[in-house]
Amino acid sequence: MDLVCWLQLFLAFAASSVTLAQESQGPYHQIYPPVNDTDGRTPLYIAVVLSFGGSSYKSVGALPGIQIALDYINSEPSILPGYSLHYTLTDSQCDRSTAIRSYFTQITNPPTKVGWVGSGCSPATEPTAELTQYHNIAQVSCVSSSPDLHNRQRFRYYFQLLSTDAPIAYGFYSIIQYFGWKRVGIITQGENLFIATSDVLKRLLTENGNIEYTEWYFRSEESVSNISIFDSGVRIYVVEMYSINARELFCKAYRSGILPPKYLFLTPNWYVEGWWAEGHTSVDYNCTADELAAVALYNVAPFLAEFPEIDDAVAEPNITLREFRSLYYKAVQSDYNENNRLMEYSDYIFPYAYHCHEATLTFAYALNKTVTGTIIIQ
Repeated sequence: MDLVCWLQLFLAFAASSVTLAQESQGPYHQIYPPVNDTDGRTPLYIAVVLSFGGSSYKSVGALPGIQIALDYINSEPSILPGYSLHYTLTDSQCDRSTAIRSYFTQITNPPTKVGWVGSGCSPATEPTAELTQYHNIAQVSCVSSSPDLHNRQRFRYYFQLLSTDAPIAYGFYSIIQYFGWKRVGIITQGENLFIATSDVLKRLLTENGNIEYTEWYFRSEESVSNISIFDSGVRIYVVEMYSINARELFCKAYRSGILPPKYLFLTPNWYVEGWWAEGHTSVDYNCTADELAAVALYNVAPFLAEFPEIDDAVAEPNITLREFRSLYYKAVQSDYNENNRLMEYSDYIFPYAYHCHEATLTFAYALNKTVTGTIIIQ
């Protein structure tokens, strides 16, 4: 690690004197499910770190999926007999420095953590995945897809449920090649997740198609609207950034008259449905949702080949994907006061909630192996 990284670690460790109870979690439960002191079981805790406060990418919509998994785990006598499993929640804000602070808040404050689910997005996951190995804590991410995270020497105790994001570049290139476009623009946010994908696309454009490209780069703390993009003569733009930044870009496009069908934007395929209307964009960027839709509804997103229909296939914990979705949608859209799953998601449906559900089950089954003595830990 360089000097800047060590300084970040020192400052984060100093800030970790903030207890979990003092850490602001908004409307979300800091510990779930509540510990029952009368059932005779020993509570175990996993750290769950998602992004929700002031984030460029919000993954907190995964929380009901994690809760559904914990409800099942704690109701099934054959899983972790004599123990109950809970999470302690902190916010990474999809930010490297905040994620490091959150890491030390989780690690240095009781209760002891036996696993880590997070940290909400790729920029926040990378630093925590480097640190968990030093505390012998396995980390599973259900939302991160940066190609850098596949470095097993660097991230020895890290695992993830999503494939790397880099193959999207092949989708972009295929679309460009199919339509015979000879000049494109690439707008890249300064995060490894986006830089790696843009690098693959640039290589494909140069080696295979001899296609001219113009690239613009902006740091996450900068405003993409401050970059001179739309006076370049480019008509096809590849957008490699978080959706909150894309909304800002599309607002600038609308105000600049950069509209379809003359102009076209290619975006990542993991933006949530209706992403351009999320978060009161008329207040944030001086554009209404309808104005942003005039640009966004005609953007193109490449999708990887889909697997066969599996909605009715039975998976752990003996429920189908369709049944999980039913439970998840109920949790998101309901006010769960009656069973202490109080959430205020504003009907926010997170596309990777099922992955986070599976990540939580993975931890439970792995811990169950140690409890039942069926594996040897060296």
